[in-house]
Amino acid sequence: PAPAAAPVPSRSDRPARQKLTFKERRELDEIVARIAASEARKAEIESLLAAPAGGFEAMKALSDELERLTQALDTDLERWTELAERE
Repeated sequence: PAPAAAPVPSRSDRPARQKLTFKERRELDEIVARIAASEARKAEIESLLAAPAGGFEAMKALSDELERLTQALDTDLERWTELAERE
């Protein structure tokens, strides 16, 4: 006898791939713009920190901004990944 064929999953057995809603699409576009701006600012801050021209307070402020920016960038990249996988 011929070997039994593997069962073909029906449409209802497959996980539904939900597309992005209009609101999520807009959010994705905004995140992409924020990521680009954040990466540009991060590079700018890093170059300013590499060649310190100000006093301690200025360097501390830049360092604090870099930390906040990095955290926000990580959050945006995580959300971007979630949305981009469903696109």
